[in-house]
Amino acid sequence: MKKFTEMTIKQISCWLENNTWDEQILNRIIDDDSRRGVHELVKKRLRELCKEKEEQARLNRILSFEKDLWEQGCEYIAGVDEAGKGPLAGPVAAAAVILPKNKKIKKVNDSKQLAPHIREELFEQIKEEALDTCCEVVDVSYIDTHNIYHAGLEAMKRAVSGLKIKAEYLLTDAYHIPGVSIPQKPINKGDTKSLSIACASIVAKVTRDKIMEAYDRE
Repeated sequence: MKKFTEMTIKQISCWLENNTWDEQILNRIIDDDSRRGVHELVKKRLRELCKEKEEQARLNRILSFEKDLWEQGCEYIAGVDEAGKGPLAGPVAAAAVILPKNKKIKKVNDSKQLAPHIREELFEQIKEEALDTCCEVVDVSYIDTHNIYHAGLEAMKRAVSGLKIKAEYLLTDAYHIPGVSIPQKPINKGDTKSLSIACASIVAKVTRDKIMEAYDRE
């Protein structure tokens, strides 16, 4: 391979695209090559590397609840969350998601913090990469009869029951789900602290949004 100083900027860019590199290699390129264009290219890559490290650190943090349970021998941990308890109209949707052990999905966060197109992309990725997902919807008639709070709990209960894989433990966003025999841990603001709950929040939110969009077209 040529030395970086013997390559054009385009060649260096192609090399970085097609090879494995780290911060040490990037700093070496900067030290060895005085070209401004090379420095701009490498600094851009360094920023990307920094963002990647930050994202990996964030994902490790929000997998801490799951990791503790995996280490205790729980294999199938379901994150559970709902969408629709805030709005004044429409149904409540709730999802349960079981991820493979140590699975990380970049960008996953509380669904409310994500742009709609990112939610849509992650929805498809979660459905594809999760071990199991289930989303259930409680309609307006149930809400009118039982109130929005109990409708949310009912939706979460149905989502857990609808999983094909029986969960061994539930991580829920703030609420204890009554009538479920599976051990569970409600986590305040769980959709920002647990990857499984965050995945469930995305599945529930996107599912409900699609229902509301269909209503608008009618």
